[in-house]
Amino acid sequence: MIWVFFGGGIGATLRYIIINLFEKAGIVNSASAFPLAVMLINIVGSFAIGILAQIVSRETFANFTYFQPFLITGILGGFTTFSAFSIEALSLLQAGKIGYAAIYVICSVVFSIFAAYAGYVIGK
Repeated sequence: MIWVFFGGGIGATLRYIIINLFEKAGIVNSASAFPLAVMLINIVGSFAIGILAQIVSRETFANFTYFQPFLITGILGGFTTFSAFSIEALSLLQAGKIGYAAIYVICSVVFSIFAAYAGYVIGK
């Protein structure tokens, strides 16, 4: 559990840094109509989970039992933002931006699954 704890802290910190970089670069802001940074983080995280799931399942890593909890559950679990995704989708709906909410949910889910599959294939 200690590996998950530290990995989660690293992943959440990376997410925070990336969102702030997006805001400082003017790509997104907290009042923007579309939560692009969170969507991209979920897609990148899904891609990375696909790759890492393949890599840590190899015999080479059989003795490193802490890799999966640290990297996948910890870092990538802390990095990806399903709870943030959910509240941002809800906020869009509550603001009456049904079209944005639909695009956000569909793109996030479809592209994240595709990214996980692409990572899985590349990791294989």
